[in-house]
Amino acid sequence: MSTAFLVDREIFENGVWVNVLQFRLFFLIMGNARFSEKPMDLNGIKINCGQWLRSYRKLQEDLQFYHNNAIRKYSLSQIKKAIDDLINLGRLKTQDTELGTLFTVVNYRIYQDIERYKKESLEQASNRLRTGLEHTTNNKDKDNKEHKENKEHIIWRENFDFYLQELEEEFTRLINDTDFINKQQELNPGLNIKLSLRKAKENYWEREAGWKKKKASRTNKIDWEQTFINALGLSANKVYLSKDEKEEIRGNIVFPEDYK
Repeated sequence: MSTAFLVDREIFENGVWVNVLQFRLFFLIMGNARFSEKPMDLNGIKINCGQWLRSYRKLQEDLQFYHNNAIRKYSLSQIKKAIDDLINLGRLKTQDTELGTLFTVVNYRIYQDIERYKKESLEQASNRLRTGLEHTTNNKDKDNKEHKENKEHIIWRENFDFYLQELEEEFTRLINDTDFINKQQELNPGLNIKLSLRKAKENYWEREAGWKKKKASRTNKIDWEQTFINALGLSANKVYLSKDEKEEIRGNIVFPEDYK
């Protein structure tokens, strides 16, 4: 028999609602947290009410999603950042153990207290939950309000995790696009195209500086293909092919020295 857990409608007014990964993580952990008041012993690890034991790699599997007819995963760094954000917002606490991370949902008993929903008015419930849930989210609430008022809201502009997710998907698509790679190899003889693209991604575009650069533009949809084509022209991103690597692809690509 499946079980259930309670969720206050206040969540729709909270900053976590507009952060895709934070939202999924919080609900995943809260939904799997131990409900019973009686502690459980798991190989010497005590799991109390409102706690869940899980490894980060298992969370990767739990949070898989479909995009463009393919199964995608968040990176471990994306998951770690989202969890750190939830900790900073006062929603989670963590403890490292030999079997994984022990997650504690802060104020779990408040969330799951059905009597609160029966006895309190909606206004009282909202105020109480806000006290327990939003220790450090005044700025988040302001951003959330602005989000509602902005009908032209673009998620990647407000959500760094969503920006990273989109970047990772487009980078993976381009790296696995044989025609794209071959075309760029032909236009950029001597460059290791895949490593040069990876360097541009990891050293700039997946950092907050890259995100801010994109936000400063007026575009609503990022043209990642053109972004990476432009990146190949920057000396800071260029990784050159070794002699052996050139020999491997020489049959398909003409290098400058072949004209001599």
